[in-house]
Amino acid sequence: MIFLIDGYNFLHAILLNGLRKKTMPRALSHQSSRAAPELRWWTLPYQKLVLDHLSPLPWQGKLIFDAQRDNSERLRVHSLLHSPEIIYALSADDYCVHFARDHQNQDITIVSADRALQDRAARYGARRVTPWGFDELLTEERGKTPQLLQPEFRESQY
Repeated sequence: MIFLIDGYNFLHAILLNGLRKKTMPRALSHQSSRAAPELRWWTLPYQKLVLDHLSPLPWQGKLIFDAQRDNSERLRVHSLLHSPEIIYALSADDYCVHFARDHQNQDITIVSADRALQDRAARYGARRVTPWGFDELLTEERGKTPQLLQPEFRESQY
């Protein structure tokens, strides 16, 4: 199963609790390569917030963000060290639909609250789940997975 996660949709639905775009920095609400370079630095903390929330992802997944930019290739290569893989696309919606079309023989699930995106991808057999439903699945799956033991530090006589 491959999950295609609409990055900014997930960010707003789950991590920012539906904050309206007008309250966000201009660069986040106008994600495009046309955004002024001095504004682009705002986007990275938000993308890291989503990545930190999702990692490690217990399934194969792609976290797709709108706004391909000059340093996208460097960021994408760096993101291969993490799960899920981060994809920067001119349009996250189009990327998801094209991926679903090109991989119809695979089990694809679109994670987005965007019903139009879900409907477009469903034409190619993709399943759909909302960000809230996906977050619940993720929480349940992590509950089943044994957690790494954390080191315990104690006072020592040495």
